Amino acid sequence: MPGCTRAQFALREYRLTGFGGPVLSTGVSPRPILTGLSLDSNVYHAVSRAAGVGFLVEGGLYHPALSGTANYYGSVDAIVAGDGDAKLRPFGVAGYTRLFNATSSSIGSTDAINFGVGVDRVLRDDLWLRVEVRDMYTPVGDAHALAVRVGLVGWGSVE
Repeated sequence: MPGCTRAQFALREYRLTGFGGPVLSTGVSPRPILTGLSLDSNVYHAVSRAAGVGFLVEGGLYHPALSGTANYYGSVDAIVAGDGDAKLRPFGVAGYTRLFNATSSSIGSTDAINFGVGVDRVLRDDLWLRVEVRDMYTPVGDAHALAVRVGLVGWGSVE
């Protein structure tokens, strides 16, 4: 039908990103540097491919360790992203994060939510530069950790 928007469910492309950047925290225990890896993919596309909805999983480290041996986290997010064929690809993410603090005798953990926006910029066909701002909000303690993240994105296709 003319003028009708149709959609497709398909795993078409994926992006693997290595990132890092400074963190501004309102919590009592600042963690000034964040590094990590993420994998994201759109699974729902408009026929025009102007936008897609998908998932993002990531994990990383906060540096330096607050106490003990390590501070690390894992996240599962929804992502809404622009067209992968354009030179700039804006996106927004939101989801669940689990924060961990490992000591020599135990591992403590905290629940958080995260949300953010960013843009990917093409450097060459399969390599992009990512710049984003992400906030991890921990309801227990009412703390925010606002990260400015910069990374390199490897782009691939499953078609």
